Amino acid sequence: PGQRVMYTAIKRAVDYANGEGVLTVAAAGNSGIDLSAPGTDLSSPDNVPTEKRTVRTLGPGCTVLPAGLRGVVTVSAVDRNQAKTSYSGYGLGVIDVAAPGGDADQDQSDCVLSTIPGGYGRECGTSMAVPHAAGVAALLASTHPRSTPAQLKKLLDAQAQPLPCPANYDPKETGAQDGYCTGYSAYNAFYGHGLVNALAAVQPDQTNPLNPITR
Repeated sequence: PGQRVMYTAIKRAVDYANGEGVLTVAAAGNSGIDLSAPGTDLSSPDNVPTEKRTVRTLGPGCTVLPAGLRGVVTVSAVDRNQAKTSYSGYGLGVIDVAAPGGDADQDQSDCVLSTIPGGYGRECGTSMAVPHAAGVAALLASTHPRSTPAQLKKLLDAQAQPLPCPANYDPKETGAQDGYCTGYSAYNAFYGHGLVNALAAVQPDQTNPLNPITR
């Protein structure tokens, strides 16, 4: 309640982008929650100091924006071992693909080298994973120039390298499960259709009619 205007505005922006031929790629967020059934919100409101934030209980119909909207490619983050990071959001039916985001819990050098104000630096997060996925989508757009956003989304899903659910998910080594991966190898809550693959995006796949190279 009270956030309907925000929801409508973001949905209209996504719909407009799709209508203009632009694919929207969004981060799964760094709260480590199940986006398909978010029970609590740990990061709102985002306009007050961290120490004043409180845990907010969410209803079953709550949507994480813009990741939960139709037509949006939602990206989870993996570390150098191709495992979902502890902070990355997840959710069966929400996550489309995974991409490198780095994991500061392991080592700051594991974070992604990126442009930051004033130059370059290493940052970890799903916001680091999104540019990887967007870059692969751009490669697919270059080899399939007449594709619509919906077609590009299918191509992005098709080129991904499937990653199976882990048998045991305890990245913080606390002895407790930090998330539950549902689904199967080719499509699951942690990785969606799998890890984006730039090389696969520019190579023809004779077994997959979605991915012929057309110029």
